[in-house]
Amino acid sequence: MRRALVALGIILGAPSAARGQNPALAPSTLVGVVRDSTGSPIGDAEVLVRELTHATRTNARGEFTLRDVPPGAHQVWFRRLGYRSVDYNWEARPGERTEVTVVLHAIPRTLDPVVVRAEEDRRLKGTSSILGLVVDSAGTPIDEAEVQLVGANRVAVTRPNGGFLFRPLPVGPYLLRVRKLGYAPTTMTLSLVDHDDREVVIRIRALPVNLDAMKIAERNGYAPDDHALEDLDQRMRWQNFRTIVAGRDKLSEFGTMGLDQALGGLGVTGAEAAANQMAQARHLGRGRIQPSGFGDACILLNGKTQLHQPLHSFKADQIEMVEVYPSGSEVTGTISTKMRTDDCRALSLFQHPTYYVVWLRGER
Repeated sequence: MRRALVALGIILGAPSAARGQNPALAPSTLVGVVRDSTGSPIGDAEVLVRELTHATRTNARGEFTLRDVPPGAHQVWFRRLGYRSVDYNWEARPGERTEVTVVLHAIPRTLDPVVVRAEEDRRLKGTSSILGLVVDSAGTPIDEAEVQLVGANRVAVTRPNGGFLFRPLPVGPYLLRVRKLGYAPTTMTLSLVDHDDREVVIRIRALPVNLDAMKIAERNGYAPDDHALEDLDQRMRWQNFRTIVAGRDKLSEFGTMGLDQALGGLGVTGAEAAANQMAQARHLGRGRIQPSGFGDACILLNGKTQLHQPLHSFKADQIEMVEVYPSGSEVTGTISTKMRTDDCRALSLFQHPTYYVVWLRGER
């Protein structure tokens, strides 16, 4: 039996195609349990595959089963009124059974659940697209380049004219990663809104031909020990409505402002971050934790290196993308495992300081 861990824990069983059936077409099954942040089961939660008609609900024990799902990449939504929804990008392999445990967080009393549900419904609709062109530094189209939509389990290969297309896509933030042997990898961030047919041009730079094999692999974005974007892919797969992901297109509006001011403009105010951090400090008995909005913050730089410094030490125009995870919203563990200091270390899956992942422009 082959096993793989994704987010809270997914077990992939061995294929079990019916006799006489093409194994490549054997349907997949998704089973699991939905719980709240205290570990209690959530009954009557919706579980639906966004682009298909497959849907079910959890029983009183929070359990569900989705059967006969065609193999392929699917976006599965878990939601119930009164809780913030979670969406998971599931790679359904032929004949395999995938088991998941999903945690939904209750909506604060200060928010209207009906308003939150309306926002979730808007995001659920796949009305947008990304049409792109990959070229070299001279503007010549690049064919057979790999274009990955990080976190969405979508990969394309450019055509002879350098073009690629992703659709339909729900609204939200996206990170495009382009790689091809002989070229330096490139990333681009963007945020889609309703009916957003975005057109982009991505330039990749040819590498010197006199590099050794290890350097070529590293500079092409295929280094075997670089898991930062793989971790990002996991986090993007398990996005929820407590987290904020903002790319260059949004951050550029704030110019040379500090990151703390930019996040304030995006809805993460210093007061909210401070209250979150101080409450966490009291809960964990760490009285020395400083509020994120005013003192040192728990930062993961480029998905690799822990920093403990003020957010205003970064300028908005230096940043390609920033991820913000309030306490209890980062469920994959890909950040907490890299936090070494007491002030930033997580006590448990649901008890951690506010985490910030800062990706600098031009540095991967």
